[in-house]
Amino acid sequence: SPHPMVRHRVRNAPCPVRMPDGVPWLLDPASIRLALDDMADVFAGPHPLVFGVFAGDEVADWAIKQGATLAARPADYGYIHQADREVREQFGGGKWGIPQGLAERDPDPYKWIAFRRWVNARLRERNAELRRIVREHEPEMPVISVDGGGEPGVYEISAQADLFDIFTNQYAGSGNPWRCTLGYHTKVLSDLSGKEVWPCAHVEHYTQRLTPQETLEDLSQVFRNGGTGLHLFLPDTGAGSRLSGDTHHCLFGSPRRYHTITNILDLLRTMPQVRHPEATRVGILSNDDTLCAEPYDSPRPYSEQTLSLIHI
Repeated sequence: SPHPMVRHRVRNAPCPVRMPDGVPWLLDPASIRLALDDMADVFAGPHPLVFGVFAGDEVADWAIKQGATLAARPADYGYIHQADREVREQFGGGKWGIPQGLAERDPDPYKWIAFRRWVNARLRERNAELRRIVREHEPEMPVISVDGGGEPGVYEISAQADLFDIFTNQYAGSGNPWRCTLGYHTKVLSDLSGKEVWPCAHVEHYTQRLTPQETLEDLSQVFRNGGTGLHLFLPDTGAGSRLSGDTHHCLFGSPRRYHTITNILDLLRTMPQVRHPEATRVGILSNDDTLCAEPYDSPRPYSEQTLSLIHI
């Protein structure tokens, strides 16, 4: 018989294996309800291995992709038309609704801005209910934000700062680890949320081939810029079945990098929290609307292209 904890595995996007029959969209109310019921089920029995609750991986990204695809080819899916009306009325000035498709590339920037704002609003409602469920059963258990797949700006971090105890986000490598790209993303997330930040710093072979020295530099940027922990994803999803790269995990494919990472984790257990100045004369400009205006399938500027500094 299966282990009693197996049934408590919490599913999340971008692999929504628990979708209601006939429901093709993650943001359908029936789909959201099922996901929340799955979360409540975690607390229905013993859960000694659950230290915190993660709101999901790339949930907004997946929902945006699904929604635009369905808007172009809705077939008999009625809820997409209701959602399109809500986007127009609530965020589109009565004019701009859900973009019509991905491959077709509906480039209207006002549609993409309105649609992303609507998606963020629906997910804030979903995440507020998620937090309520956790607090009802485990008042001290941390709730961890959605792990977005790119820029913090598109997820309206400050508007959901009260929903999460720890914020995370994925940061792809810039191609040059000696640039402060990871530090920039960490600081934006920290400043906008005012909460603990444990970024998913991609130091595995999946995004970039880092030496141990470059790995140390990338992870150090997190703590120089307001980060308080790490969310590590070490399997090499880009070469999991190959005999090259990290050969599924950097423990086997890059032992020196792996031991650099574990040595850093050992240090973090005893290292005092970094003290930062209360005020500086540097501000970060994060071009929120520009990022929101980009079609989902366009080349999105996920690294230093979005970094702007201004002396104030």
